[in-house]
Amino acid sequence: MLTPRSVRRSVIAMTLATGFTMFSVYAIWLNDGCDPWMPFISDTDVYPGTDLVFTMGFAISGILIIIGGWQVGNFRHNWMTTSGIEQKWVSINRFGMYSAIIAGLGLLMIADTPWDEHIYLHMIEAFLIFVGGILFIICLTLTTEPMAQIEPELEQLKKPRLMYSIIAVASASLMKLNYSRMVGTPPNFSHLNPYFSNVKQCTNLGYEAMAEAAIFEWIMVIFIGAGAFTMIKEIKILENTSEEE
Repeated sequence: MLTPRSVRRSVIAMTLATGFTMFSVYAIWLNDGCDPWMPFISDTDVYPGTDLVFTMGFAISGILIIIGGWQVGNFRHNWMTTSGIEQKWVSINRFGMYSAIIAGLGLLMIADTPWDEHIYLHMIEAFLIFVGGILFIICLTLTTEPMAQIEPELEQLKKPRLMYSIIAVASASLMKLNYSRMVGTPPNFSHLNPYFSNVKQCTNLGYEAMAEAAIFEWIMVIFIGAGAFTMIKEIKILENTSEEE
């Protein structure tokens, strides 16, 4: 379960499954003549034409992220402890692992929790996904520096991970600000009822604030995925180092 090949395959599987599901639901959305600018990812669970693909795809993705997050966390934990890295960095890595697992659990649950039917539960699950994913790549970023002090080739991952983390956090903040323009602060979810009606028809969403919030959601998720995908390079570097020794 924790061989470099196994962990690498898990990272590829969880990122590709999530990305493929996102691409598929949006492609169906466009093919059905829906408003291209811009649905929330969760809108494709409300729209009848994409809800089945959404549910199946993200349920599978959630399971793969739970497995992959566990493997990545323990693979890095073993390398860190063997290499004698300071305990605080080992703990940060462990925290990142739990964050990824929580994000995967949230994705698994949200796969069958349409936000027009279960708004409060959906929001909790979305919070777990977004915060868990962001914390995971932040922990990857933070632990890259001490790991690179032992394996210098890991230096090449520092800037990309930092960039992905910053973009993900910034996108999450901008999504929240634009979303608040629609629902208010504190939120009044009854304001979303006309929006959900438009989503089910999907030809014209009609709410600029929601469209702007949605595009930042897509950007955030894409860069969380990009951060996770950097593990492929890390695993290769650590695997090559072990073979040389």
